[in-house]
Amino acid sequence: EQVLVGRALTAVWMPARPDVHKVVSETGEKDGRIGGQNAWPVDMLVEGEVYVCDHFGLKNNGASIGDNVANAIYANSGNGIVYDGVIRDINGLRELENFTSFVRDYHPSHHRSTLGPGLNSTMMGINSPIRIGAVMVMPGDVVLGRDGGVAFIPALVDYVIPVNAF
Repeated sequence: EQVLVGRALTAVWMPARPDVHKVVSETGEKDGRIGGQNAWPVDMLVEGEVYVCDHFGLKNNGASIGDNVANAIYANSGNGIVYDGVIRDINGLRELENFTSFVRDYHPSHHRSTLGPGLNSTMMGINSPIRIGAVMVMPGDVVLGRDGGVAFIPALVDYVIPVNAF
């Protein structure tokens, strides 16, 4: 029943390859990122943004958003998510009264994004073009979620030439 609206902060995951995962993790560490890769885009959110994430529909051992990450998303943005993947900790998520989420499914498992046995996904981009369903989503697009569906509206404001530019 709630409406989700805001600008998209995008993230994209891919199936894991240990060699690539190691480079991504090392690069993130050099860039000052802390925590797991699923926390990196969450830490970047600002008031009003919507976390829009392509986790390639990963289900079993794929939920990278539970009630702790959802709380961080809501604390940073005051908003919700559009997530092409599964989330967990449903009861904890329901306690976030204004956390509106559009997700593929729910699953009690936890994603495996640390090096070692079972590694299954790697964060491959933040604020890059992503795909949700059959639609390309660009960082900054306006997200409108309501009545069980989501629309992404191009951020045309970025293409307006200021009058004083001439």
